Amino acid sequence: MPERPAIWPECRNDWLALALVVAVAAFARFYRLGLDSLWLDETASWWFASRPLAEQWGQVPFYEPHPPLYYTLLWLWSRLLGEGEAALRGLSAGASLLTVPVVYGMGRVALRGEEGKWIGLAGALIAALYPTQIAYAQEARAYALLTFVVALLLLSLLWLLGSAEKLNRPWSAIMRDRSSGVRLAVAGVVFATSTSFWLHNTALILVSPLLLVAALLMLARTGFSWQLVRNFLAIGVAILVLWSPNIRWLLSGLSEISAGFWLQPPRWLDLAWGGDELLGSGGTAYEIPWKVGAAGFNLVLLTVGAGALWRRGQVPAAILLLSAVILPVGLAVLASYVITPIFMTRVLVWIEVPATLLAAASTLWLPSLFLRRSAVAIMAGWLAIVVALGWGRQVKEPWNEVARIIAEEATPDDLIIADTAYAQVPMLYYRIPERSSAQWLPLPEPYPLPLGQSGFPDGFFLRGSVQETTIERVRQATTGKRRIWYVTRGNQAYDSQQRIAGTLRAMRGLGSVRVMSGQAVLLTEY
Repeated sequence: MPERPAIWPECRNDWLALALVVAVAAFARFYRLGLDSLWLDETASWWFASRPLAEQWGQVPFYEPHPPLYYTLLWLWSRLLGEGEAALRGLSAGASLLTVPVVYGMGRVALRGEEGKWIGLAGALIAALYPTQIAYAQEARAYALLTFVVALLLLSLLWLLGSAEKLNRPWSAIMRDRSSGVRLAVAGVVFATSTSFWLHNTALILVSPLLLVAALLMLARTGFSWQLVRNFLAIGVAILVLWSPNIRWLLSGLSEISAGFWLQPPRWLDLAWGGDELLGSGGTAYEIPWKVGAAGFNLVLLTVGAGALWRRGQVPAAILLLSAVILPVGLAVLASYVITPIFMTRVLVWIEVPATLLAAASTLWLPSLFLRRSAVAIMAGWLAIVVALGWGRQVKEPWNEVARIIAEEATPDDLIIADTAYAQVPMLYYRIPERSSAQWLPLPEPYPLPLGQSGFPDGFFLRGSVQETTIERVRQATTGKRRIWYVTRGNQAYDSQQRIAGTLRAMRGLGSVRVMSGQAVLLTEY
């Protein structure tokens, strides 16, 4: 068979091309990394990461719904680089950056030869400029790290799909095989899957089914084999053993999360979120017809990409990648109605990894190299415009501005009321009350809230209503104070009738809103 022409005839050094793509990704992720304030969830990451390791792996998992692995990694990271905004976000930025070359590797494994290099480089370029990937790379949360780990999982599964017969052997033969890479791929599957479970509890429902899809595809390719079934069961057992310490924490938190979580089950229109993100249209398609249209277009694009792989004989890879995009969305919807609502963008952000590769593969239908390059250039150019203009970018809550105003203007005769953990934790990160001489009044109690002390559970999940004792504390604390600084963040679950704000207005008159974030008032001066 004649050798296919080089995809990059003017740049035969593919590593140099990949290095240029990684450089673009690094600039996009680290540029102005620490400019914006941390928002609530990021300050929660800081707070949990600042706990001693014994507490992180002892008490914290019983009142924090996420596993402790990310906080432990952030604990180590912050001790090396500090606790500033850029430093805390650096872990996510680094993980997101590493995802880009993994996408390249996925392309090389999914499709051999020059076309594999093409979709690998094109997919890596799309991933480098993907708006939501950049957004979560600049957040001190676990989602960018989860995306990187799932990318490693898909890379390992794609390798095994291409060499299914090498896994269809006794473990003794697999362990002796040092040349084929099967041991490394199996280790990658075990490591990536168990790590994803330790990074986010939704991975148990949304990531693990990818193993079942891969196992069925391998059985279909090699013919039914008890040896292959036993090997996959052994992989599954290894994953469960590594994850098993988290079971007690997960079970203890399910009832609290189900009862108090703010998320609602998705509507049919919410399903459009995944489709209208692919080419950055999530930041521009505000009207319902445009969102639905963008979702439909991108779903067709991904199907076309899977069809290109299918046409080239890579049927298992096509099915796995398409399943990795569509199956988690369906499972998130099902779990949201059967178990507890989990359908939201950030827990599914990792499905954009297979989506980037399928988008790149869709260009293989074009008849000439010029058209393929032009198509990828259009995609990359559009993504770069979306990123540069910040369309659809989540605006960070300006807690640093709240802290600055209080630190500069509050006096010893003032009172700072921090209403629930949603206000307390951001203020603690920005060193209020240490930076202010004013009195500090955390409501309903200082965070973390002890179970049973005031009728609310530990942690961030507050539900119920304000108790009369809390209102009386507010009245007594405000008496004789020159100014009241009321810090809050939309605590409808705790104070749905706005009794605290009403008490302050009754005693002090209408307050002056000093800082807002969207529709939420963060700081009011009375």
